[in-house]
Amino acid sequence: MRSGGRWANISGWGSSARFTERQAAPSMSSLRKASLREPSGRFRRIPWRVITEGLRRLAASIADQAGGSYKLELREGMAVVNDGAALRRMKQAAGQVLGKEKVHVLHPPSLTGEDFGWYLDQVPGAFGFIGCGNPDRGIVHAIHQPTFDLDEDVLVHGTRIWVRLALHDVYE
Repeated sequence: MRSGGRWANISGWGSSARFTERQAAPSMSSLRKASLREPSGRFRRIPWRVITEGLRRLAASIADQAGGSYKLELREGMAVVNDGAALRRMKQAAGQVLGKEKVHVLHPPSLTGEDFGWYLDQVPGAFGFIGCGNPDRGIVHAIHQPTFDLDEDVLVHGTRIWVRLALHDVYE
């Protein structure tokens, strides 16, 4: 979709939903905790109604082209916002287990939807990912793909990170 403005991607959905910067002006009413990433890499908050209307138009267009119909169901959730101190502790624990060179903070932020956001809205904490692929063993497909697999040998590393975090909270 384009109506005179620049293209801007909204990450986090499986489709290529696009909205223009002009449509997503921060001054619009009913602002929610949604954001878009502009081609420059900059993030802007956008109104939830802009997102939902864009998704409705996209779904209607796809259904129309395929000669079908659509039913769009949207569920609002809570954004995952890491607490700075909790993130620092998680980075430290992961660095002790994996080596600091293997620990990365995602920049720009991931727009991953996750129920953990409801917890982080109530108490400080941090959400992280532990890689589970292994190209040497052919484990290379992304989550939510029919060919997804995980290298179970990495699970022990996640456990070791959580043990470090628990020991830190008990003894420090």
